[in-house]
Amino acid sequence: MKKYLILIAQLAGLQSYAQDTIAKQDILSAAKLFDLQYNTKEVDTMYAGIKDNLKVYKDMHQSNLNNGLPMSLWQSPVVPGLQIEKKQHAIKWKFNKNISLPANKSDLAFYPISD
Repeated sequence: MKKYLILIAQLAGLQSYAQDTIAKQDILSAAKLFDLQYNTKEVDTMYAGIKDNLKVYKDMHQSNLNNGLPMSLWQSPVVPGLQIEKKQHAIKWKFNKNISLPANKSDLAFYPISD
């Protein structure tokens, strides 16, 4: 009886382990959904990366995000405490007035950046 309990426990452990891993056949099955065909060498090449990505996804799913968190695509350059002036001032360009344009404007490509 004790042997059967140990065997059942081991099988249950293998079953839960099998659900948390990706087999190479799973990659081929998923590829069918997108009408993709991979050969064995291609699957072997991407297998480790896919397993790493699965771990990252599982880690992200463990994060608890509340509804007050703004969308990830919304970004603001304003850091807390920084006030941005709303009035646009005239731009005062600082450049050397002694520099003249060459006759051939293609020569501008060879001017130093400081000019």
